[in-house]
Amino acid sequence: MALAQDSDLASVDGELVTFFRDPSLFPDPYPMFRRLRDLAPVHWSGYNAWVLTGYPETEQFLVHPAVRREPAANQQYRYLAQPDIDPADTVEAIDMFLSSILNLDPPRHTRIRRLVSHAFTPRTIATWEPRVEAIVDDLVAQAAEKSEFDLMTELAYPLPKRVICDLLGVPFEDMARATGTPGSLSHSKVMTTRGSGASPAPDEDLRAKTQQSMLGQVEYFRELIEERRKNLGTDLLSVLIQAEEAGDRLSMEELLGTVVLLIGAGFETTANLIGNGTLALLRDREQFELLRDDPDLMPQALEEILRHETPNRGQSRTVDETIELGGKTIAAGEQVMLMLNAANRDPRVFDDPDRFDIRRKGPRHITFGAGIHFCIGSSLARLEARLMFGKVLERLGDLQLATDEIRWRPAYARGVVELPVSVGKVLA
Repeated sequence: MALAQDSDLASVDGELVTFFRDPSLFPDPYPMFRRLRDLAPVHWSGYNAWVLTGYPETEQFLVHPAVRREPAANQQYRYLAQPDIDPADTVEAIDMFLSSILNLDPPRHTRIRRLVSHAFTPRTIATWEPRVEAIVDDLVAQAAEKSEFDLMTELAYPLPKRVICDLLGVPFEDMARATGTPGSLSHSKVMTTRGSGASPAPDEDLRAKTQQSMLGQVEYFRELIEERRKNLGTDLLSVLIQAEEAGDRLSMEELLGTVVLLIGAGFETTANLIGNGTLALLRDREQFELLRDDPDLMPQALEEILRHETPNRGQSRTVDETIELGGKTIAAGEQVMLMLNAANRDPRVFDDPDRFDIRRKGPRHITFGAGIHFCIGSSLARLEARLMFGKVLERLGDLQLATDEIRWRPAYARGVVELPVSVGKVLA
């Protein structure tokens, strides 16, 4: 029995290593996650890292005081700027990205998050709803004029891009420069994230494009921050510039890291949330019509979308001391890969977890993480998705998939390349 189990584990681990190198090869990774979780929810992989696929184990790990993000972040991103061949401004740009709260540990993480959180209070986010709703109305009205369109291009990508730029006070004509190249950084992570050299060498062309994208963003926002300091307003960037506690404020490096994080994390994951959710609804007509006919189900439906087709699998971590987790020993310094989309389908926590059910009640998903790194933009993502799904169902109630061939992006996050849809009838 033990030999058979070892053989099964080796087989599924081979699939997992392939998945890490190119997730687009797995349009449905959930059977693989299920087999791995059944055999070993905490698993040392041939990818030279621990892989967590169980919900209890992932949740326990995320709140453990020995868990660290900075070493894994440096391992993931430092290859983008190699001091021996890249100019100083490229190295500086990577330093700024790594100074965001996503990639820091306490005490610096604690300090910066405390300052940034002033801009993301529930009261503040509630004041943004009319502005987000106006953008949603405009995008859906334009899409409603077409009988067929790509939902990702027309709705999913433009919404978070326009929202975050509007909130930051970025002029419309500067949007392309401010947001950089979508997906380039997350794609780079897939191709180069590694434990101790198991993955392929970096794609140098992609690395160069990612560098240029980040350099352009840093240059643009450095200029905008300097200008905004002279002419403070009520926009989010002004709030971040003025954020203060006990005389402490964000440095230029920290401001740039925070803004680039808001652009990158908020843009890609929210776009994937909208695309993945629409695809799930269109593939299950009963659920689509149920939500269309009963908008009061939207809060439950949104949480089920976040659980069922999680738009981001989670960042890797390390530990700074040996810990016990799920009957396994994780040594200090070893890398741990979080599979949030696998954890969100753990049958030990969710009944019939592979079933998409917008009326589902019970335990909460772990899509936005847990502990000190719980997603600071989760309320904004929920707001954007709720308004978009609501308006699509209200105006485009006869929406249909225009293809059965769905391609998933070869990126760190989980999202579709495009989502062609057709509209038979536009509702008043």
